[in-house]
Amino acid sequence: MNTYVSHIRITLLALGLLFSIKSFSQTYDFESGLQGWTADLRAGLYTSTTFACNGDNSIYIYDDRTNSIITSPSLNLSTYNNVDISFCYMSDGVDSGEGFDLYYDDGTGFSLLKSYRRGTDFANTGSSDSYNFTFSLDGTYTFPTNAQFRFEGEANLSSEYSYFDNVVITGYLPGPEIDISGNTISIIGDGSNVPTLSD
Repeated sequence: MNTYVSHIRITLLALGLLFSIKSFSQTYDFESGLQGWTADLRAGLYTSTTFACNGDNSIYIYDDRTNSIITSPSLNLSTYNNVDISFCYMSDGVDSGEGFDLYYDDGTGFSLLKSYRRGTDFANTGSSDSYNFTFSLDGTYTFPTNAQFRFEGEANLSSEYSYFDNVVITGYLPGPEIDISGNTISIIGDGSNVPTLSD
């Protein structure tokens, strides 16, 4: 009996490790520059610790014009079925109800993932207030060989800045199907999520 229980524990531990494997992670800390990000006219690299979550640098956008945009390098996400983007955010002078938008390009054009607004998603503005955000893209999204993310300003004055640091994009491989059986019961991971009894 103890041997049987030990085998189950080892199997479940192995499955847990298998499911927790990250297959891809790209980190941008901007310490060496834009690191492949493309800044439009109202965006760029901020080289001061004042609005950096870690280190000396961050990227920024300001105002809400069509050129208040900063875009990631192209990423090959075609082998993943889930992708996370996480980042540290700081702002300066952003009014209530304003902030920034996060966009994603699946190879057919940019579409809005989420709008982040002061008063809803973050409370304060200033160099002493930082916020960590994560947006998860599941299997309902398309992951091409040339995916991109974009931050776009949504503030009405040129004195309203949004800063981004420690951007991490993580892709996860599809999990394997599993079959745990014992005592004549078998749970089959056949995609139906329906447990079946075996003889």
